[in-house]
Amino acid sequence: MKVGRLQDGVRVWRCLSRGPVGMVVLGIGLHAHHAHAQLIQQLFPSDIPGYSTDMTGSVVTRQMMGQQTDGIGLGSWLLRPSASENVGYNSNTLGIPGSGSPVVQTSANVSVNSRWRRHALGASVGMDDHRYPTQSIASYTNWHGNIGGTLNLGHDTLSMAYSHYQYHLSATNLGVYGVVYPVPYQVNDGRLTYTKMFGRFSLIPAFDYQDFSFGTAPGPISIDYGTISHKTETGSLTSRYEFSRGNAAVVVFRGSAAQYNSVPEASVNNYADGAGFGGVDFRSGQVWQYRLLVGGETRSFSSGRSPSVTTPTF
Repeated sequence: MKVGRLQDGVRVWRCLSRGPVGMVVLGIGLHAHHAHAQLIQQLFPSDIPGYSTDMTGSVVTRQMMGQQTDGIGLGSWLLRPSASENVGYNSNTLGIPGSGSPVVQTSANVSVNSRWRRHALGASVGMDDHRYPTQSIASYTNWHGNIGGTLNLGHDTLSMAYSHYQYHLSATNLGVYGVVYPVPYQVNDGRLTYTKMFGRFSLIPAFDYQDFSFGTAPGPISIDYGTISHKTETGSLTSRYEFSRGNAAVVVFRGSAAQYNSVPEASVNNYADGAGFGGVDFRSGQVWQYRLLVGGETRSFSSGRSPSVTTPTF
């Protein structure tokens, strides 16, 4: 399970911390605009095939799907347009004293999903505009596009998905330090997942590629954040054994690598990472779901200047 780390910058700054970090991940369903950085579904929509794997049983997903409209039927396709307008006041727009401003947030999104019996295909495109009338330098516009699909191969499933994001880090995003004016960045994310079933036992190999590219923040003195641009490749193998429907023992092995090659001095942050976890995933009634993974993670840096780091993670 991934945490929403693109919008809030946590992933970026974690990669610069020169060591894996142990985390407790809690899925909290809040229908509030300022909580969006905490929900992975806002970055990888749960209704896009290829991004919804292993999320169908979560309380958050059921809540969000329940809030969706029935959509507009177009033959074997379902169209869901949406738009919203929010007006308020942000007392800490730039993360420094005296930077308050009214705020006008305009959002729009349209998604289309197939209604086929076996296979699935879906896509969405959306934008999110933030205007600060008295702090215009803090204004920015985000947009994204996603497409994904699944192939039903009898008992097995092949999923593929791609997303592109044009986003901004702002001073008040969680996990962001040293940012005053919005920093533009783009992300390209592609993933491939195959689920092989053996009765109650399943093997799920997956590969995920992400390319983060950071731009220059405006302001009295422009700051180029290109040195933290990087690429990551992650391969994983997940095995599940279901004792009963929705209740399973889970083992996960994961390996990843990152390259910071925008400038020579940034390459000291290049790393290789390996992790292994074991745990449970089970439900209690129609509302509660419990997930726990316990294991360890190790990271080594290609520069040789920093020692390898190993940590327990849960």
